[in-house]
Amino acid sequence: MRKISDSKISDLQVNYKIKEVEFIIPSENEMHLDTVKNETDSDQNELKLYQRFFFGLAGLPFQAYFCAIGVFTTVYLLNKAGLPPEKTTYILFTSRIIDAITDPIYGYLVEKTKLTRFGKMKPWIAASIPLSALSYVMMWYAPPSFSETQLFIWFIFWHSAQFTFITGFRIPHTAMTMYLSHSLKERENLTIFRMASEMVGLLVALGIQGPLVANDSSCLKKNSSGEYNSTSDSKSENNWDQFKYTYIAIIMTVIFLLGTIPLIIFVKEKPELINASVKSQNIEEKVPFWVTLKRMFTFKPFLILIISTILSTSAIQILQANFQLYFDYSYVAISDKFTITIFVLLVRLFIFDLFKKNFF
Repeated sequence: MRKISDSKISDLQVNYKIKEVEFIIPSENEMHLDTVKNETDSDQNELKLYQRFFFGLAGLPFQAYFCAIGVFTTVYLLNKAGLPPEKTTYILFTSRIIDAITDPIYGYLVEKTKLTRFGKMKPWIAASIPLSALSYVMMWYAPPSFSETQLFIWFIFWHSAQFTFITGFRIPHTAMTMYLSHSLKERENLTIFRMASEMVGLLVALGIQGPLVANDSSCLKKNSSGEYNSTSDSKSENNWDQFKYTYIAIIMTVIFLLGTIPLIIFVKEKPELINASVKSQNIEEKVPFWVTLKRMFTFKPFLILIISTILSTSAIQILQANFQLYFDYSYVAISDKFTITIFVLLVRLFIFDLFKKNFF
């Protein structure tokens, strides 16, 4: 048998490949997210039919408010309130700026709200409903004894208040979806039903207010002193003609209350979903409110987004507000068909949005 010397054995290169086994230990944050996911995911519907109905129904009066404001405010301020076009523009633009600024502030405050025995979102909704109702009626009422400057201050205050308070309803109502059911599919259905109700709200606003105020966009003319005078004489008008916008606003407010109060009474948030969300927030850095506010309004992309939001909503407001004036003074032959034209356009939009998933 042939012997191999020790020196030769020492020179042999023997390679052993050791299989590396990687042990991944999840961090506390990842374990938290997995726990939250397990707690919030389900395939079962947990809400009763009437609860889903009342949640979606609350979107109808909210959108009816916005439709009436967008379409009929300019005509009211110019013709009934007697304000000049430049002051009317200031009122509308200021309210849009207030709306854009309050959106992120409300979002932060609502998210940081602690769970109460009434829920997390419902206290905000309950507080905003009466304030929104009051401000909506006041923005359609012009005190007869007020001067032009007093009316300007009056309307800019109530328009700003309306957009502030209605934001306090819209954001919690939208965010409430996440705390109503463990089922992702059911939450998606809630969102679809809410958006469909909002589309119906547009039609409701036009159906109620449109026929009653369709012929109110009379021209404004300057007098010898350079001030604007409406062609309608408030002294010769009866009580209905003088205050019909206020009466219509009261009707719309009743609809708003009937559509939103059942949301508070019958729809309940699930505490375990709120607590799971709070747990995921506790692992993040806790930053004071004023520091967060400073960060938001000094963050360049956010400021660009705010400015674009103001400009886009203002453009939509201008289009909506001047559509009736355009009908009355450009398309004279069909000036009395303004309401039915808007109604047809909105129905077409509603049908397209409802069935677009089948088209594409």
